[in-house]
Amino acid sequence: MLTDDIATADAEHDGLYSGYKKAVNGFRNLPVENMAKAAKVLTQHIKDYAIDPKMQLDKETGLLMNFIDDLEKKYSSEVQTLSLGAFVTALKAANEKVRTLTATRKASDEAYRLLVQFVNAYALIEGDSKYLSFIDYVNTEINDLTQIGH
Repeated sequence: MLTDDIATADAEHDGLYSGYKKAVNGFRNLPVENMAKAAKVLTQHIKDYAIDPKMQLDKETGLLMNFIDDLEKKYSSEVQTLSLGAFVTALKAANEKVRTLTATRKASDEAYRLLVQFVNAYALIEGDSKYLSFIDYVNTEINDLTQIGH
């Protein structure tokens, strides 16, 4: 049920990351030495991480956590020189939202798997007939959710 929220949050952090990269790139040829130098350092940082918004979401989110941590600490002066703090703050918030939503979905998926295991075990021990209506109900609910895009 969290798929739409995760997709929205993912699109948000992808857009912010892309905007950040474009902003840094825009400063590279600026005839202001300290700004061009800061952009060069941040461009290398971007290349070092090689984050691709099309990569597996958990991997991307983890890389962005470390990337953002670097921006807040190791490269804070470069970020400040280029006035990119708003990008870093927004990217951090969006990435945290993705991380939280994916963790929540993993927990709910695990709870569902446990429920299925218990029901299947009881059905095996006590016979299917006692659990068929419940199984049909749950299957219908899951099917309805997948039909509406959740």
